Amino acid sequence: MRLTLIRHTRVLAHGLCYGRSDPPLAETFEQEAAVIKKKLEALPDIPFYCSPTLRCHRLAEHLQFTPQHDERLQEINFGDWDGRPWLEIPREHSEAWLSDFVNHVPPNGESYLQLSQRVMGFLHELAAQQHDHVGIITHSGVIHSILAHVRGIALAQSYDKISVEYGEVVHVEL
Repeated sequence: MRLTLIRHTRVLAHGLCYGRSDPPLAETFEQEAAVIKKKLEALPDIPFYCSPTLRCHRLAEHLQFTPQHDERLQEINFGDWDGRPWLEIPREHSEAWLSDFVNHVPPNGESYLQLSQRVMGFLHELAAQQHDHVGIITHSGVIHSILAHVRGIALAQSYDKISVEYGEVVHVEL
């Protein structure tokens, strides 16, 4: 199955810990979305799936896609930290998370491993439906976990070895 993975455009969240929260879209949304649309011109008519967050949903609307929303495509759940400035999170807590973000769970949140497991569950379900090609509008953490899986990279190394910019379009084969 081929996947076309699309990361949402920039948001106004400088210094914020955000995952499931929905910071406002940057003023450059229209320009960034137009660049993405241009990259997708040759894309065949395929089913699209989308994180339910506003930043992904707005991009889908702009691209004139009618995606199926799926909770499993949301960014990592930072729990009690979500939407707070990183500087307000006690340093010993954020450092503990940074030292083992794959397994460490923020208060009332999830680990990167848990994110990866839910995303892999979603992909296994898609594969069982025998799609040839699907598009997914989602977040950095979701795309990193998919690419780590496809490329055989350990989750702990995925952010060092994989770059996923805002508005990036990545094509992969599962």
